[in-house]
Amino acid sequence: MDNDREGVVILSIIVPHYNSPILLQRLLKTIPYRNDIEIIVIDDRSNLHLQEMDVCKKKFPYVRFFTNETEKKGAGISRNIGIKKSHGEWLMFADADDYFMPNAFECIVSETQNDAADIVYFNPTSSNQEGALGKRHIEFSNYLERYVENENNENLNALKYRFTPPWSKIIRRKLVIENDIFFDEGRCAEDVMFSCKTAYYARKVEAINCSVYCVTENDESMTVEVDDDKNLTFSIKMIERYKFLKERLSKKEMCDLDISSLGRMYLTLKSNMKIKVKVEQIKLLIKSGMPIIPRKLYSPSFWKVRFFNNDKKNQKIRSK
Repeated sequence: MDNDREGVVILSIIVPHYNSPILLQRLLKTIPYRNDIEIIVIDDRSNLHLQEMDVCKKKFPYVRFFTNETEKKGAGISRNIGIKKSHGEWLMFADADDYFMPNAFECIVSETQNDAADIVYFNPTSSNQEGALGKRHIEFSNYLERYVENENNENLNALKYRFTPPWSKIIRRKLVIENDIFFDEGRCAEDVMFSCKTAYYARKVEAINCSVYCVTENDESMTVEVDDDKNLTFSIKMIERYKFLKERLSKKEMCDLDISSLGRMYLTLKSNMKIKVKVEQIKLLIKSGMPIIPRKLYSPSFWKVRFFNNDKKNQKIRSK
């Protein structure tokens, strides 16, 4: 279903969907119907709950529904279809099982009027399956809040290159199209290089300490389930990001960014993969030239930014 819209679209919200129409309805209810906002849902050839999906389409006739008819599957290809179908000046990505916070779009729409920035980051939050405060947002929220408190170059680069998920930010569509930046189309880690490249090519980014997006923690999600191939893909994308940045950033910036392979090695070792597979994947990380041990490993701030949630609200800052 492709609906014509009147007026100028300032924001395109792109949502990949697979087999979760009830949660999709929850998400869509948190997005206001406005002529200047288009909502694009790309169904990744769902094979369950098809009747509920038909109900969802009838409930939200103003949403533009498409089906991924390519030979590939996954969130990456679905988001790419959404980008090509979009008309908005700005792009925003949401997952079907997440939702927007109350009054989120007062903040979001206000920031679309900004002519200077190419990316605007918002402070995310998360909830678990019981509805309590989750943990998935903590690291990304802390990168944003650190930059809000101190807009130095180190904090700016941490925000730009470590805030890897595509959600809780708006990205100027022109930036994506002119630099030919699209999501990888593999099974996982499809957002790593998209977020890295958009941040690098952005003329300017801004950080807004306004909570607009809630990530849900689901034990059955792709983020949690990791097999041999997915673990390898995560490692390959981490290496690709490291090499991309090393070729473009200064030595000091790379030192401050402190990218290392220790976390990926740890996850590889604790996985259920066969020993031979683990060894091969760790060899790959070592050969990449990426530092193994983080320079800031013994600094309290290294652990605080990743695991401890701050509670500072409604701050706002413009980056240079």
